Amino acid sequence: MRLGLHENVSPAVFADQHQEIFDAVVSGDLALARTAMRTHLRAVFSDIERIRAHSPELFATGSSSVPVRRNVVVWE
Repeated sequence: MRLGLHENVSPAVFADQHQEIFDAVVSGDLALARTAMRTHLRAVFSDIERIRAHSPELFATGSSSVPVRRNVVVWE
């Protein structure tokens, strides 16, 4: 999520998704937990693909490659 924070999506959306997953697990509603987790992971994987397209150097391309490591701080 840290890489995606510079986008115009509020981190509150992800926090709400985490809360929904947690609440469903605690209440024992496994069907809701499963659905909420799938929704969240689809968003995460979509975000990863968007970041990969924008900054491919951050990702390893094979078993012997090493991604570039950099610290990114965004202040708004």
